Amino acid sequence: MGMSLKKAVIISVFASSIFGSVAFAANTIESNNQVVKTVVNATTGLPFKDITNHWAKDTILWGVNNKVISGYPDGTFKPDAAVTEAEFLAMVIGAFRPNIPEVESQYWAEKYYVVAKELNYPVSQDVLIRNKPINRQRIAEIMAATQGKNYAGNDAIRFLYLKELSSGNDGKKTVEGYGATLNLTRAQAVQFLKNLKEKGLPQLQERPATPSDASQLPKYEETKPATTQPKLHLKAESKEHPENRFLLPRDSVSEPTIQAFIDSIKFENGYLIAKVPTNMPKGYTPKITIQGVGIRDVNPGQEIKQSISKTKGISFDVFKGNEGKNGVIIELPSGAYYWGSEK
Repeated sequence: MGMSLKKAVIISVFASSIFGSVAFAANTIESNNQVVKTVVNATTGLPFKDITNHWAKDTILWGVNNKVISGYPDGTFKPDAAVTEAEFLAMVIGAFRPNIPEVESQYWAEKYYVVAKELNYPVSQDVLIRNKPINRQRIAEIMAATQGKNYAGNDAIRFLYLKELSSGNDGKKTVEGYGATLNLTRAQAVQFLKNLKEKGLPQLQERPATPSDASQLPKYEETKPATTQPKLHLKAESKEHPENRFLLPRDSVSEPTIQAFIDSIKFENGYLIAKVPTNMPKGYTPKITIQGVGIRDVNPGQEIKQSISKTKGISFDVFKGNEGKNGVIIELPSGAYYWGSEK
């Protein structure tokens, strides 16, 4: 190799773990001079130990059976981890063009960006942006581009619905329900790839230089929200609330972060709107859980917008490593909230 093994593994671990055939052999991972194969767990009968009750289990199994994904050396797939623009682009282009020639570059995904540039796909030339989590809005625009369309914003989302390349983030085909501002997860990335392979065109198409005609796209309008807005209020002291058995021990370090999230909550036009705090303690990571949809990684400063009528609640949680430390649960449509740890 032209670089150390350690560096090579770091920059290509996602490529090998989510679509092994792109970087290494079909369903393997190279790590510390060893080849780690995807092995069926003797207890669960599944290839990964963290997908048993996950909504995307069947989709992930499709990816394994079609040899387009594999997991990590610890036997996990990490389905809810965020995906970067480079990782998603490499997955899609690698799935349709598995024999792309290498290019001279220190950047592991450069050859995929060369193809993307040739096809006029809406991706970044800035490495810093390439390596950041990609949101679902940009995914819609890239997906539309693969089908030979130049759509942006809501038009790209409507096109995905029209071609059955997405069913929305909350199971309902509305522009708002697509969840454009949410980061893409590994499980969702595999679902989008499966949709492309099963319902999209057989080959990647070139994106036109000018915007495509959107006049005939269905609107997929959001249903009219309720006129009565919830009122945010503390439901009860932690020791009294009905989920008492799940209470975490007090974590004073993260309390200001949870309070900042609570303070940011507002209700407007049928939506709960909040912002992920930027005062995240060192070593802590934020997550949002939408009841009935699942958990999502989020970034400090990211806006959260959720239809009040389409979920019974959301929770904002902070983790230190894999351990949940604190959180807040907001019930909808009542607006009642309670802390996830003792205070």
